[in-house]
Amino acid sequence: MTPRSPSTDFPAAIAALVPDIRQVVTGALLRQGADLALAEDLIQDVVITLLGCASTYRPELGELRPWVQGVAMNVVKDCS
Repeated sequence: MTPRSPSTDFPAAIAALVPDIRQVVTGALLRQGADLALAEDLIQDVVITLLGCASTYRPELGELRPWVQGVAMNVVKDCS
């Protein structure tokens, strides 16, 4: 099965979810006792990662928000 190509709406959808990404990243950093100064860098890393792996998102398996939140958590875990 070939991954679907990202919609032209995908970047706009990701941009709309930046507040959610910020909440996930900040919350995870707080739980880890990490420096919150990392948050903005990690948020940018999450967005870059999401845009780079857009073709792997499969809407038939679920909504975009949980997928984005999962990617955000993985970026935070990879950082620690």
